[in-house]
Amino acid sequence: MLEIVLDDAGSGAEEKEDGSKWYKGYYERNKEKISERRKAKYREDGEFRQEMLESSRAYRQKKQIEREKKAARRGVEYVRRRGGPRKPVEIPVSGGVELGYTISTLQKKSKRSMATIRSWRTKGLFPVTPFQTKRGDSLYTMKMIGVLCSVLRSYARMTTDSAFKETVETRWQNLRIPVGEKIVVSR
Repeated sequence: MLEIVLDDAGSGAEEKEDGSKWYKGYYERNKEKISERRKAKYREDGEFRQEMLESSRAYRQKKQIEREKKAARRGVEYVRRRGGPRKPVEIPVSGGVELGYTISTLQKKSKRSMATIRSWRTKGLFPVTPFQTKRGDSLYTMKMIGVLCSVLRSYARMTTDSAFKETVETRWQNLRIPVGEKIVVSR
């Protein structure tokens, strides 16, 4: 059993913004014991574990919705990469400017896993985008993503021949995408 050590005022509690009390001093002195108790309860009590998992899932979903709403207010698509959203980048394309999106947008639109897309790129089955950031991130316009998704739907399975890659590159060239060049775009 833990004992509560009171602060100088005698209560040990501090007022939070919402009016509830928080025992900061008590928690600081006993955080290891509290943490161990919580971990033991999580391991041993299946119902508690389910509650915590559901609470965590609800929190993540709430935060995801908030991020998407914030991006929508700014008029951009929410793209999550390396711990946070990335804004689309303006890319000069055939005399105009289009927005460039990272590979995560391609992954979402194509409904393929990131590992699959990266694997195809590494094996040379997937065309390399000419647009990159200074950091080396690949950028795709929505038209390029549309072409890739369209061709992916027409191929039941990714083949080891170069037909897929050639088809995509030809369609990109029809969109006046400078295939074979490397264009570095700053964020």
